[in-house]
Amino acid sequence: MAQEQLEQQSNYFRCLLDAACDTSNMRPPRDHSDEYLALLGSDAFSQFNAYRQAMPEWQSVVQLRGRLGESNYLKDADADRLLGALTAERERYVAESNQAGSKLRGWGTGNGMVWYSGDGGVDEQLASAQQYSERMRQRAASILNAEQLRAFTQLQDELLANFANYLRSQSGHG
Repeated sequence: MAQEQLEQQSNYFRCLLDAACDTSNMRPPRDHSDEYLALLGSDAFSQFNAYRQAMPEWQSVVQLRGRLGESNYLKDADADRLLGALTAERERYVAESNQAGSKLRGWGTGNGMVWYSGDGGVDEQLASAQQYSERMRQRAASILNAEQLRAFTQLQDELLANFANYLRSQSGHG
C-alpha cells in the first residue's frame, strides 16, 4: 500500500510540473484487495477499507488537532465523530455529483482534500470546490466548538487558496 501511495504521489507531483499532464489519464494502481483480505481476514479487511476510504478526512482531522492548543484539544471521541461526519458528507457529495452527471475530480494536500466538478473553466471549478468546502464546514460546525471551528475553517481556507493557485497555474493564468 505504501508503494502504491508513493507511486500515485510521484505521478501527481510530476503532473504539477508538466502543464500538459492530465491526471485523469493516469492508470489506477493495481488492486491488492485479494492479498489484503487473505492477510487480514474479512472483519479487519472491512476496517482497513474504511480507513483507506477516510484517509483525506483523517488528514484533515490530524492537521486540525495539530493546530489546536491544549485548552481546545479535540478529544478522541470528538475526532472520531468529526471523521465520520466529514467522510459521510464526502460520500453524499460524490453520490449527488455522480447522479447529476458531473465529472468529479479530487485535489488535495497533506491538509486535506477538496472535490469539485471538472466541468467548466477555472472559475466554475473553484466555485464547485468552495461549495464542497462549505459543506465540510457546516458538518464540522455541528461537532466543534468555536475555536476548533475557527482552526478548521482556516485549514479549509488554506486548502482552497492552494487549489486556486493550482488551477490558475494549470490554465496558464498564474
